[in-house]
Amino acid sequence: MTTLRRAAVVLLGVGALAGSAFVSSPADAATNVCTGVTGCRVVASSDIDGDSKADQIGMVYKKGVSITVRVKTATRTMQTTGQNVQWFWEPLQGVTDFDGRAGNEIVVGDTTGANTIWFRVITYRGGKLVTVPRPAGYGPTGRWAIQSSNGGQFGYERTVTSTGRVRLVERTAERVGSDSTYTGKDVTYRWSTDKWVRVSSQSKRYSSYSSAATIYGWEGFKGLSQDANTPLKSFSSCTALNKVYSHGVGRFGAKDSTSGTPVTDFRVASFLYLSNNGPRAGSQYDLDRDNDGIACEKR
Repeated sequence: MTTLRRAAVVLLGVGALAGSAFVSSPADAATNVCTGVTGCRVVASSDIDGDSKADQIGMVYKKGVSITVRVKTATRTMQTTGQNVQWFWEPLQGVTDFDGRAGNEIVVGDTTGANTIWFRVITYRGGKLVTVPRPAGYGPTGRWAIQSSNGGQFGYERTVTSTGRVRLVERTAERVGSDSTYTGKDVTYRWSTDKWVRVSSQSKRYSSYSSAATIYGWEGFKGLSQDANTPLKSFSSCTALNKVYSHGVGRFGAKDSTSGTPVTDFRVASFLYLSNNGPRAGSQYDLDRDNDGIACEKR
């Protein structure tokens, strides 16, 4: 269901994040954003408070329970916790320039459904970290959702006009009965001072699943993970999957279990992997037969 982007991001130990510099070195020394906090790890560095200086980002992840995001700036350390999360993979989905204010936003996972994924977008306001709601307020406590299925698609696109105005387009496409066509809307918002203001709404029509699926994800937002931009699809065989993803698809952190040279350049997309990791249910097939977290790995 839509798309995101931006710069000045250094990610530590989060290899699945696309559009950002990857650094595998450990967190800096004695006092950092995680000092004294059990289970916390430093995951990224980026300007969050808008002073053009890099801030440390830390995270405490209790699988399927809560995700706490911590930020250490030059003057303070803050944190915010999302409770009752239904998330079971790497929580950080990226750091990106989201709106028209100085400073970047932190995107973390929140809830996963059969075909819909909700994210929490965290920003700095008035000396603390707050959650940015969707303009329309849809979803669990205003979370941002993307969706990809035969029944419908949902996504976002961020653009900047020649005069510097930030615009956000929320795109939807719903299948028309048993037909192969989809209808939906592009709702455009502009960033004004401190909020999204609705500008226009335009009806759209798509002739096929493939054309509708192009709206899925976060478009125009640099620094988001491959999970956030990879349409969900179940393939009937590895032959079919490898035509699209030549080296296979795997969940975050997976390692090829082969006794020979392991495949390391598979597509890292946990949600797409789950759509192809059985047991078979309807159109879903079990394509990870050695159960190493990678479906259809191929050199």
